[in-house]
Amino acid sequence: AESSAPDVAGTAQKDDDVEVLEAEVQEKEDFKDKYLRLYAEFENYKKRSERENTDFAKYGYEKILKEILIVQDHMERALTHVDPKKGVKAVQEGLTLIHKELESLLKRFGCQEVPTVGKVFDPQYHEAIHQEYDPKFKSGTVIKEYQKGYLFHERLLRAARVSVATEKPTTKKH
Repeated sequence: AESSAPDVAGTAQKDDDVEVLEAEVQEKEDFKDKYLRLYAEFENYKKRSERENTDFAKYGYEKILKEILIVQDHMERALTHVDPKKGVKAVQEGLTLIHKELESLLKRFGCQEVPTVGKVFDPQYHEAIHQEYDPKFKSGTVIKEYQKGYLFHERLLRAARVSVATEKPTTKKH
């Protein structure tokens, strides 16, 4: 009877070990299942993100293009109504209206003009294409704008092409 008691305790210990081992195997399987599901979700996320980025690159300008088409329509309408009998004034008025609409469109999309004339020359925003003396301006000041510069959400889109004031020219005495 004594020899069977240790067997019962050993068998009970083995049963406990088997249960612990089975629980650990089940836990491992659960982690593996969770990992595979998470991996699949991540792969789907990557594919969806790539598709969204491709669509954005392809269709990202759609909103502004729709707005530009309105200006295009107005330009076409103006061109069909050009009548030599009415003179240049009617054409000028039409172009002025289209120009105002285009300026408004640019502002709506975060595009604004770079300030130039009367401002200190700044090579980050201005491209000097000419220098000249002008007694009305201090040296290094922008005195004339040849082409407007633009900022897009405060990032330079195009530098303004300008003329910059220089110091009074000195005359050489012989």
